Amino acid sequence: MRTRHFPVFLISLFLTAQIGLAQALRSVDTSDLDRKAEPCNDFFQFANGTWRANNPIPASMTRWSRRWQAGENAKDRLHEILEAASADKSAPKGSTEQIIGDYYGACMDESRVNARGMEPVKTWFAKIDAARDMAALQGVMAEMHDILVTVPFALGSQQDPHKPEWVLADIGASGLSLPDRDYYLKPEPRFKEAREKYIEHVTAMFKLAGWDQKTAAAGAQTVMGLETRVAKVSLSAEELRNPEAIYHMTSAADRRTLTPHFDWVRYLAAVGVGGLDKMNVAEPTFFQELDRMIVDVPAEQWRVYLQWRVLNATANTLTTKLSDQNFAFRGIVLQGLKEQSPRWKRAINATDGTQDRAVGSEDPHL
Repeated sequence: MRTRHFPVFLISLFLTAQIGLAQALRSVDTSDLDRKAEPCNDFFQFANGTWRANNPIPASMTRWSRRWQAGENAKDRLHEILEAASADKSAPKGSTEQIIGDYYGACMDESRVNARGMEPVKTWFAKIDAARDMAALQGVMAEMHDILVTVPFALGSQQDPHKPEWVLADIGASGLSLPDRDYYLKPEPRFKEAREKYIEHVTAMFKLAGWDQKTAAAGAQTVMGLETRVAKVSLSAEELRNPEAIYHMTSAADRRTLTPHFDWVRYLAAVGVGGLDKMNVAEPTFFQELDRMIVDVPAEQWRVYLQWRVLNATANTLTTKLSDQNFAFRGIVLQGLKEQSPRWKRAINATDGTQDRAVGSEDPHL
């Protein structure tokens, strides 16, 4: 077999390229370092100080880093892709281009969104209004899970911490609209202010949805009352980090004992896992209280609460006024943002979030 010899200059060029690539891929960029900071006293400032000084957090972001910056830069490329797909009216029906183009275009058509008003959720409001007792309302709750409005609990999956080869069905509390239980229960001024502004926010949202002032204000109080009751039996953020605190294997019989007034057979069949026996119940105390609420909370209050959860989940896809009100509370009050992201970025997030496979197939380099 003949041995092939490469010229020395090619070997040198190859080695130079490899060294340059290695330098380009290094994990620490020394230009980010703040040499004035003492690493033993404040290593974070030492490691990131110069980068942070040169890259302040944008007004529409809650955090900022090289990774987040790269993600935002990728949206510029996505913007080009989706604008082109939206403008291409010749794309075959059912094609990737047609799907992502129509979805993005619908998100960007603000005038049509405003003209439709509450039309997109009227069916859900009517469905909730038509449920006159708790049996019917439980059926509506199961249907709401199908559109990812998880009330008053969520069904998901998790790896069994004791048997890693198993994946468990998992149910846990999901009835709060504020970030966690502390916002409902703690007496500190910032939480008290958040509660007051939350009631104002819910009232404003109901009014924008067409309710009169009196009904909207009463509805906000109902929502706050139900959510506070749920918060009292929800685990704290610290408790949720303890794997043992949220691991409670149950059988179908166990769940009937835990919540005798909730129809698990009907619910599981409705969400496509009928006949499921073993399941992890993350927060048994919450489900015991939920069972009591099924008995003693009037159906009328449940209807108000469920309508709020639908409105809360869809606000950013409805009218500009609803979206702006939602940002005024969630973005400014809760997150401290200075401004809302431009509509094209929100449209990209929505398109990429729901049509991620289709979007990804358009540009394999993203």
